[in-house]
Amino acid sequence: EDVPGHGEFYDQSSHDITTRTAAHVNEWLEGRALRAAPRVTTGSLQVRREVNALYGAHAQVVRPGVPASWVDNYESVSERRLDNHETTILSVSRLDSRKRIDILVEAIAGLRNAGRDIGLVVAGAGPKRDALETLVADHNLEDAVTFAGFVPETDLASYYKSADVFACPGWMSYGITPLEAYAMRTPVGVSTDAFVNEVLSGEPGTAVLAPDAETWMEGLSLLSDCEPRSLRPDVVPTWDDFCTEIARVVEDVVE
Repeated sequence: EDVPGHGEFYDQSSHDITTRTAAHVNEWLEGRALRAAPRVTTGSLQVRREVNALYGAHAQVVRPGVPASWVDNYESVSERRLDNHETTILSVSRLDSRKRIDILVEAIAGLRNAGRDIGLVVAGAGPKRDALETLVADHNLEDAVTFAGFVPETDLASYYKSADVFACPGWMSYGITPLEAYAMRTPVGVSTDAFVNEVLSGEPGTAVLAPDAETWMEGLSLLSDCEPRSLRPDVVPTWDDFCTEIARVVEDVVE
């Protein structure tokens, strides 16, 4: 109950006794190491709770972030045409079950059935691509959903800036991509168990949404009406901030 997501995506009963024994030994060793470490850091309050619940170890939160240059050089980032729809939703993630891209496909289908000219661009690669393409075909969404494949780091900023909404319905212990999108002044939706919501919740142009298609239909519709100039990219931590805090942790240990 203290560790959401694990019970949904990992079925312990499906593993043989050898695999389970190896996993228990590994967890015992990891817990011993964490409890013995002079300092433990993690990116979110939720993972801090998980480390304590699972291992009896105490951690301090040091949040990863985005390149400072993305925030500082926003105006110089070029835009691109992602699709031919009035509203474009962007997802950037590995295509596996934990990312719940199927929820976005279902939400897009519902919004288009309601008369919205809306499209979804799915950036990323992974084992669920074939299943997602089948789902898209089942909903006759071939003209509405674009699979962009892997997008190199050098192009990501322009993808984020060009989208009307960034969508992250997955289960994530933290989540860098929503921060990157928000730094590019793009409204962001994240799931209730993507714990980057600790940074973004309550900020203008953001929504924390339960991981189901109906909720995401409503959330995407509201976010698409947000004014990008109302967003506050200064709330996004940078890698400079992260490194500064990690250096302080190291200095405390050394002293």
